[in-house]
Amino acid sequence: MKKIIAIVMALVMMMAITVPAFAAITETSNQSGDSLVKTDTSAVGAGTYTVEIPAEIVIPWDAPSYDATYTVETQLAVGKQLNVSVADKESGTLTGTMTATGTTDTLEYTISGAVATEYDEVSSKDETITFTVADWEKTIAEYSNYITFTAVLSDKA
Repeated sequence: MKKIIAIVMALVMMMAITVPAFAAITETSNQSGDSLVKTDTSAVGAGTYTVEIPAEIVIPWDAPSYDATYTVETQLAVGKQLNVSVADKESGTLTGTMTATGTTDTLEYTISGAVATEYDEVSSKDETITFTVADWEKTIAEYSNYITFTAVLSDKA
């Protein structure tokens, strides 16, 4: 009999703790309250950005200058900025040298335009860089070289 009473008591206690609790306001006059609504940025950190660069820039032979475009989109956290710079891969400057395939013939060029640009927290821009070749009085051939786009995310100064 003691075992049966112990089992029944255990069941009653388990049922007692499963009863849901409800809160109610039982005031007789009108009441109001404020609730803070905010965004949670813990999962996004500093934000995101995209720099779309051309895979290949083809300058027509004997062109005095040639424009190429790249696109930058940012959605950054408050207080952040993105800096995008363009330079010749070998020299790290705005002057480069293209070499003809299979030869030592070279063409020198300079890069100007949007070569060092700063972007705010939210931005979407198409940027133009201009290539100017110094001397077209060379053997006609396919000359090539690489440029480097560098994107640096940092705190605003």
